[in-house]
Amino acid sequence: MQIIGEARGPLYLYRYTNEGSAVGLFANRNHAACLLALMLPMLAVYASLADGDTDKQNGKRLFAMAVAAVVLPLVLVTGSRAGAILAFVGALLAAALYQRPVAGRVVRKSGKRTNFRAMPLYVAAILVALIVFVVISSRSESINRLVEVDVSEDLRFEFWKVSADLVSAYFPIGSGAGSFVEVYQIAEPSAMLSRFYTNHAHNDWLETFVTFGVPGLAVMLTAALLLVRQSWRVWRANGHVGSTIRMARLASVMLAMLAAASFVDYPLRTSTLISVAAVCLLWLFGTTTGGQPVPPSEKGAA
Repeated sequence: MQIIGEARGPLYLYRYTNEGSAVGLFANRNHAACLLALMLPMLAVYASLADGDTDKQNGKRLFAMAVAAVVLPLVLVTGSRAGAILAFVGALLAAALYQRPVAGRVVRKSGKRTNFRAMPLYVAAILVALIVFVVISSRSESINRLVEVDVSEDLRFEFWKVSADLVSAYFPIGSGAGSFVEVYQIAEPSAMLSRFYTNHAHNDWLETFVTFGVPGLAVMLTAALLLVRQSWRVWRANGHVGSTIRMARLASVMLAMLAAASFVDYPLRTSTLISVAAVCLLWLFGTTTGGQPVPPSEKGAA
């Protein structure tokens, strides 16, 4: 509805936004695409969890496929190149996360049972049709931008160059929290001046190094090491893999996607995505007691 309507229409919730793009509830199309991409591994885990009889499990799997068939074209419609790549990665990780649920109860009912065997083919056909429709209708702006825009001319790389110079200028303690806009304006080359101002470095790892210096870098590396160590533990968990471990693995994947997105943007500076990250941390670190993964049965007993 946003891309069909006016660029400055009432469906855009913010004064400064990517006008004419499908930004959803965000001001930035990259953030909207990031949230959509995160749904793909979530759908895989949703379809993997055993719940109810066989028919209900099949229904959940088909529902997840149908939602994915809608999400993928929406990512393309946002016009975010980073989002399109992140969605591709999310689809691959979704395939790694998906596990066929334990056979459910077969409930005998009067009449003919629903046949789900052909439904995946129907959903796949719908997915292909939607993608073709998006491309033909020229709403797939991310593909056009990947093909037509020279990467060397992307201003994001210029932002990074200036930000890298700021690291050395304010080394080792950084320029201070919330000071990026001001210090960037001091160092901004005359050739890059325009009526717009640069609010972030479009690389949160680099911007944190600029504003917080070596202490900020140390905190980031420590957090990254803790996340990698915990992710390693939950992925190496042996024996019965219940819902708790599966949710922890999902959390590790989603946090990795957010970390990757932070190299080209600033998704965790939005309240929605940082809330998603906080929930993921609870899922990931809520599976341990004394540093060891807790089987779902023991955790339930506790």
